[in-house]
Amino acid sequence: MPFHDLAGRLARPFTAPELDRDARAMLAHLLSRIAPEVALDEIDPAAPLQEAMDLDSMDFLNLVTAL
Repeated sequence: MPFHDLAGRLARPFTAPELDRDARAMLAHLLSRIAPEVALDEIDPAAPLQEAMDLDSMDFLNLVTAL
């Protein structure tokens, strides 16, 4: 689902698989703008985000601000 379609879906409840899929889509979209070298599919979801993505403090701050 494209990132811009997420806002329209907020009017109805999400299921757990939808939340996971949509959260990953949003994260992938934002990462492509902030740190395009990060491959989200290669990141361990249990690992600390900044460390797993090898983001410097400014990239991580930009990501958190965008979220």
